[in-house]
Amino acid sequence: MLEMLKAHVIWKIFAFGPSNWVNELDTILMDIRNRNLYPLDQEDMQGVESFQSLHVELQTAAAPDLYDWPLLFDRSFQPFLKRSRALDLAGKKERSKDKHISTANFNLPPILATEDLEEYINVLDAADGGALLKRMMLQLAISDPYTSEFVRKNYDNVLAREQARIIDFDHYSKSIWHTLNSNYRLMGSSNAYDISFKVQDDISEDIRSIGDDAGKKHASFGTKRSGLETLRKVGKTICLSSNNTLGHEVQKQFHLGNTCLEDAMLAIVEAMSEDEKGRMCQIHDGRSTFLEKMEELDHLGDCYHVFGRLNDVITLLAGEEQDDENEDDEVEKDEVQEDEVEEDEAEEDEAEEDEAEEDAVEEDDSEAEERFMMRYNSCGAPIR
Repeated sequence: MLEMLKAHVIWKIFAFGPSNWVNELDTILMDIRNRNLYPLDQEDMQGVESFQSLHVELQTAAAPDLYDWPLLFDRSFQPFLKRSRALDLAGKKERSKDKHISTANFNLPPILATEDLEEYINVLDAADGGALLKRMMLQLAISDPYTSEFVRKNYDNVLAREQARIIDFDHYSKSIWHTLNSNYRLMGSSNAYDISFKVQDDISEDIRSIGDDAGKKHASFGTKRSGLETLRKVGKTICLSSNNTLGHEVQKQFHLGNTCLEDAMLAIVEAMSEDEKGRMCQIHDGRSTFLEKMEELDHLGDCYHVFGRLNDVITLLAGEEQDDENEDDEVEKDEVQEDEVEEDEAEEDEAEEDEAEEDAVEEDDSEAEERFMMRYNSCGAPIR
């Protein structure tokens, strides 16, 4: 029994550090002596003094040695601890022999070597991609508050590192530009056509990789910014590199329905907060804002019949600002149309007035001609 308690305490130290559990040991020993918490028999009580040696072990224990104490000790200890507390709270301090909790009921399996456990875990992880281990960890965290706290602290640490890291994706855009414009420039048209499908697959894989890394919910703003800027450059390169067989064939694949670029951009924008979207739109390189560059790429895509969903990216990125601009554009179009209608109506009115004047002139000429014919004959001699 004492060995189980010892293993339990050492496991807690390994998982959460010795600072708290060194202090807890005094409370555990006191409860054992008073038989308030741990109902031990006389044989176990005689070994309490050896249990105090944990004070020394806690100061010298090293983390690698603690791996030899499996989590099974902790799981076996929980039912014993809960039942003992329940009995104590019920006021049953005088326990009869038939209600005595015997430590002999706890038949623990043998301790496994660290090397064996590592091999077992590696095999389980490879068998289903870690699904079983994840379920086990989830159940353990749900049932044990210390394990759940351990998971939360490590999650916070990973999150802090992720938010502090900035990934630069610019090398992708440079590599893709050279692939389409210089690496295969001496290749014949037939060979360039054959290799274009592999090149297009490689470019698509690079684009998806950028979207996966920069599209993480907790990625830093610097990582998301680099991802969007790099994807915009890649899109522009694809549009403007159709002057050779390789570039033309790669561009054709994006024309035929490959939407990986828009999908990657949407994944990144969806992972952004509203504040990050606003900051991204206003980034200015001295020539134009990022939003204006995206609109330029959308126009290029229309010209080359590629990237048909870029407008969705722009709408999601710009949000209300883009909606307001669209409304303003519609208002301007309506005003222009109204002005054109008014001009057309004015021109029609002027044309009608001119026709009326011409008709009036023609009518006047007819009366003069009639008077002339009444006064002169067909030879032009006056009629007397």
